[in-house]
Amino acid sequence: MDMKTGRRRLSEAARARIIEMARAGKSLEEIASSVKVSVPTICKVKKEAGLARRAQNLSYEQIREKYLAAVKEVEYWKRKLAEAIQLQEKKIAADRHELGL
Repeated sequence: MDMKTGRRRLSEAARARIIEMARAGKSLEEIASSVKVSVPTICKVKKEAGLARRAQNLSYEQIREKYLAAVKEVEYWKRKLAEAIQLQEKKIAADRHELGL
């Protein structure tokens, strides 16, 4: 019990569980039902741990750079997948030709 505010203090175990579940990507509702604390308390713990999106304090340019990097990576893997599909199609065509189909 916090003597100044008269509220119950969050135990270290509960705090650790909230951080663990937040890192695992659980929703606020899942964390709240599991740990039995309020959503504002969860948000406060996530912010203190640097897990809240707003706690990262990213500028618009940083967010844009991250987004563009992610788009480039997606485009790269799309190209690689298309190349792999073409290679497989060529192999299938060669196998059919060998078998006389």
